Amino acid sequence: YFPDSLGLLFQKYDTKTACEVSFTKFGQRETMEIIRRCIPPSDNLPVLHTIHKHISYDPDSYANTFSCYYPDAMYARDTNNRTLFQSILASGRKKFDCHATFFLQATDEQVAEKDPVTKLFPFALAASGNTSDLAAVYKLLRRDPNLIWGIDLGGRKKETGRYDHYCPPSVISRKRKREFFCEQLTKMK
Repeated sequence: YFPDSLGLLFQKYDTKTACEVSFTKFGQRETMEIIRRCIPPSDNLPVLHTIHKHISYDPDSYANTFSCYYPDAMYARDTNNRTLFQSILASGRKKFDCHATFFLQATDEQVAEKDPVTKLFPFALAASGNTSDLAAVYKLLRRDPNLIWGIDLGGRKKETGRYDHYCPPSVISRKRKREFFCEQLTKMK
């Protein structure tokens, strides 16, 4: 078996994955018991990340099923060191108008943690690419408006991209904001 792609479970045959075909043919319970015998929950594999990456039809339903059998997979990081939230957000499959709870239930830590692959905060990741979602960008940025100023302001640690303490926008002076933008422009040249 191949731990990075979870073996044959999520490889496509025609238009469906082996997992989807097995669920249809044998049922979820029997299929999950077989999968669990082959891949024990203690392996700490990013099963839920893989589901959202490979299953095109109703990934949330499969994620719920796998979550019952692999509860620790919710906290696992994938091979790119992404959390489940970052992985789903980067896929571009969740839009605010259809999956509002996904964005509204994000923790403060999830909203303030940069994606390890793109080095973008979640609000910027939601705005990037062909799948940008303005409503998601607004809601994520609304949760922590200081993220727009980057890593140099508000006591943010450079290594982690997280806050040491909360710094309200009113504390950041106009002069410092202007300096920050000038610094960013000179870096772009």
